[in-house]
Amino acid sequence: MRRLGVVMTFCVLSALLSDAAGAQVTVSVDAAKPVGTVPRALFGTNLRPNMQSTPEVLAFVRDIGISAFRYPDSVDGGYSWKWPEGVMMGGGKESLSPLGKLDGAIDFARKAGAELCFTVRIQGGATAEEAAEVVRQVKARGITGAYWCLGNEPYFTGTDTYFPREKYIALVRQFAPAIKAADPTAKVGICWGGPYVNEESDPGRDEDILRATAELVDFADIHFYVGRPEKETDPWDPLKIVAAPELMKLWVPKFRNIVRQAAPAKAEGFEVNFWEWNGPPHPTVGGMQLLATAVMGADLLGVMAESGVTRACQYNLQEHYCGLIPGFQSEWEGTWPTQPWNGVTVRPLAYAIKLWAKHMGPTLIACTVTGSPTFEVHDWHTLANYQGAAPYIAAHATLSEDGKTLGLLLINKHPSDDQEVAVRLSGFTPKPEAVVRLLNGPDLLAHNDDEKAGYRSVPNPPEPKVTLTESRFGRAASTFTYTLPAHSVTQLDLAKE
Repeated sequence: MRRLGVVMTFCVLSALLSDAAGAQVTVSVDAAKPVGTVPRALFGTNLRPNMQSTPEVLAFVRDIGISAFRYPDSVDGGYSWKWPEGVMMGGGKESLSPLGKLDGAIDFARKAGAELCFTVRIQGGATAEEAAEVVRQVKARGITGAYWCLGNEPYFTGTDTYFPREKYIALVRQFAPAIKAADPTAKVGICWGGPYVNEESDPGRDEDILRATAELVDFADIHFYVGRPEKETDPWDPLKIVAAPELMKLWVPKFRNIVRQAAPAKAEGFEVNFWEWNGPPHPTVGGMQLLATAVMGADLLGVMAESGVTRACQYNLQEHYCGLIPGFQSEWEGTWPTQPWNGVTVRPLAYAIKLWAKHMGPTLIACTVTGSPTFEVHDWHTLANYQGAAPYIAAHATLSEDGKTLGLLLINKHPSDDQEVAVRLSGFTPKPEAVVRLLNGPDLLAHNDDEKAGYRSVPNPPEPKVTLTESRFGRAASTFTYTLPAHSVTQLDLAKE
């Protein structure tokens, strides 16, 4: 398998200068001031039986650095388990997919070096005992202390899968004790609808559910999609996508406040998780494949880490419209034949995850941006998309475990203009030579798919337009300027002198 668009060029970048006096935007980094950690489980993705687990896909997952799988993805109904074999059953038939077998999913996750977290089926007459049996079977296969979320999006009124809050509370009170009896180390989670549900369609739902179940649960799962056009015919607005990290900065404190008010005893330990996040999934397809979504994701992962989010799963590993790669696996007898991943087409968001998972360190350090120009966003969906002024320039910084490497992530969200920034480091003197990784493409709407083929995994895909390249420069210092290309993510590895 090719190196997934990472090009080794080893060139000196003339844009890096030793004199920072001329740059108006300043990125200040204090390596002596740790501000938190980067949870390994932030780099997750969703996994279900209609995805492949071939050696090629496994190699991709390992190269990107996926750390967690939500299994079986957002599937919450239409299947049961056959024990002790651990095979998914649907319509009286066994799943044909290797990932339709519990052992297959566990083997794939272990080979990937990732953990599994689970969606507990609550639809279709599911029972607490059935859920407990899954936990027992997982425990018998050597996995304890796993995360178990009760259902998937049961909060949309007017849908067949809607659970009124009283019904969901009753379910939590039945399922959570059964799960913890099967594995006392298990973490049990509840589904939160977030601002749209909690403030508009079903006001007060999230706090009511936590207040009634606080002694039984350990985390909440919220889903985060951004940049959705109002109408099918509306084009994507990439600036509404890249502004999304500003919304996350507002959301997480809002959720923390709900916990403090509804369950004050849990205020310190209750976790905020995002088991689905991505760019615009509706109403038109293809929004998740854009460079804009990757630029957003690179910043969003940093914001989630800085906000204390402990676990996040991008939606999802493999699918025509939403996956990090295209293609699919036949799931049941009589379904469409497998469409294998072509081994070439990689969605830009995968590279944003890789920059964090493989190249940024585990310790967050103080990093601030001053003087950034801003852009205004005013969206039709006031509770799901950011409103107001957002900065074009964002930055995040980390230290390696041994403190000898400083990782600096610099993001320029401007659709057309390069931006010179002044970088000022304190508490860390770098060696002159460093590594720079650049995620970029022709424009924010660029992608690597064959759009005419319906984003399918075609055997002869187009040459990737969005790439992750790697090069070297030799003029690093405690103070320097750097020119960020338009619509790009730049990651610098600075080694300690």
